[in-house]
Amino acid sequence: MRYCTGQEIFNMKGTMIKCLMLVTCVTNIKATPIIQTFLKEPETVSVKEGDNVSLPCTIQNKVGVLQWTKDDFGLGTSRDLDGYDRYSMVGEDDSMWNLRIFNVSLEDEAIYQCQVGATIDARPIRSKYAKLTVISPPMTPDLSITSEMPLEEGQLLTAECISSGGKPAPNIRWLRNNKYIDSGVKVTERDSEGSRTNTISTIQFPASWNDTSITCEVTHDAFKEKQEVTKQLIVKHIPIMNITSSKKLKHDGDTIIFTCNVDAVPAATEIVWKLNDEEVQEARGSTILVLNVNKFLNEKTLTCFAKNMLGNSFAQHILNITYSPVFLLAPGDITGNIGDRISLSCEVDSNPQPSYIWIKDNNIDEVVSDGTELSFVLTSETAGIYTCQASVQGFTP
Repeated sequence: MRYCTGQEIFNMKGTMIKCLMLVTCVTNIKATPIIQTFLKEPETVSVKEGDNVSLPCTIQNKVGVLQWTKDDFGLGTSRDLDGYDRYSMVGEDDSMWNLRIFNVSLEDEAIYQCQVGATIDARPIRSKYAKLTVISPPMTPDLSITSEMPLEEGQLLTAECISSGGKPAPNIRWLRNNKYIDSGVKVTERDSEGSRTNTISTIQFPASWNDTSITCEVTHDAFKEKQEVTKQLIVKHIPIMNITSSKKLKHDGDTIIFTCNVDAVPAATEIVWKLNDEEVQEARGSTILVLNVNKFLNEKTLTCFAKNMLGNSFAQHILNITYSPVFLLAPGDITGNIGDRISLSCEVDSNPQPSYIWIKDNNIDEVVSDGTELSFVLTSETAGIYTCQASVQGFTP
């Protein structure tokens, strides 16, 4: 077919032919593109083995097919994720496709990504990668002491604490007599099943007479509280002693029970009580002494002696017996001449020690002096009746 301009065209013989005109109209129409956008993307998270976790994925203008990937392997496009019993994609509407994992196990630890595919009108999008880390608590720690009890003082003690199956490896610390200790510690980590770790911590130190316990303390990200295991230590030593009494304040006439506290390994074989170097025969061999105290025992020394196969020791207690005041020296009447030097004396026996005041003519408001001595020049104004008053704390004057 030929095309012309619309004018009549004649052939060479002068015959007129018709010219067909083809008019073509082309219109270029384009659709508005759809932009798929993440409103929420998954974040890197750590979760305890056995717990549940949800990785968020919310999309605005979702038109493509959505899937989650695990280590870049697609899990599927249906919400129930066939073939993955513990996995599902959950959401309130078509914009929310959170990846829900129930009863998380170590095999779930991976890199996850939320992806939305392309359509004719929309480009594909991918979320940022999110790492799911699974933490697994170790078993109850096992503490053992390789050295046999009782220990000799100065003997090298070796203790081992094993924490098995933790992920990541736990932190192990040692307490000696309830105080943290860092010296002499060696830690070894060994791979166990999967990515679990067996952690072995060993401690060594020379035993001391006052060692009573060794504790292995384990902390871990999966623990709400630390775990502890404690072993008692027994170290041979001479008797370590002190004396306690049934009453802190001891008054004249009280009956007091004294106890001789003896810590000895091996046990003490002999116990002796002495009061000012004189043995109390009725208390021999006993850690208890019952004593009726009086003022005459004040400031006396009570001693308890103990002995075992390693040696002997003793503890002492100074008796402090309180008693009411008694005059040892009371002032007497004195007659003198004007201008004479007058001296008056007053002395009281008591425990606690007394305090003294002197008053004139029974006027308590007129205290003329204190102390055991009163001295003045006799005049018509100083002549009178003088009284010595002794006061002792805890007793009525």
